[in-house]
Amino acid sequence: MGRSFKLRGFTLLELMVVVAIAAVLLAIGLPSFQNTLRSNRLATTSNQFTAAIAMARSEAIKSTLAAGMCPSANGTACGNDWNAGWLVWSDPNRNGVLDAGETVISYFANSGAISVTVGVKPLRFDARGVPSTAAGAMVLASNPCPAGQQLRNTITMTSTGQVRSQKGNCP
Repeated sequence: MGRSFKLRGFTLLELMVVVAIAAVLLAIGLPSFQNTLRSNRLATTSNQFTAAIAMARSEAIKSTLAAGMCPSANGTACGNDWNAGWLVWSDPNRNGVLDAGETVISYFANSGAISVTVGVKPLRFDARGVPSTAAGAMVLASNPCPAGQQLRNTITMTSTGQVRSQKGNCP
């Protein structure tokens, strides 16, 4: 008449062993995962930065006027800190300044996880897509950038406006 059911489950000791093993695996894997995240953030931001340069150059050629790229914290005005973000705008009066009434084409906000160092502000392109100013080396690096890790990109622009990117190690 009576059936007996045997309850099955985990004992407290078995559960503690599984938790301990999981903690050890996380402790081993988390640092390398952080470097993977930093590397992916750097690649994404470098691609966005390079795309913004190409977009400004393309806009200058397409409009047969001029265009520029400058640091911006809000996407509506040029600022001084490339770390905050950057915008691309069409510059029909060719003065190299984002004036009222000029069109902001694109805005990229930087998360702060990547530091951006550019020697000039703004980057300007004439109607032929030629840079009006020499930008020098533009450096994007993970923040923080652990010494010896390959978490740094140096972007250079030729006098004709072509862009090259080179990976490097943190100092």
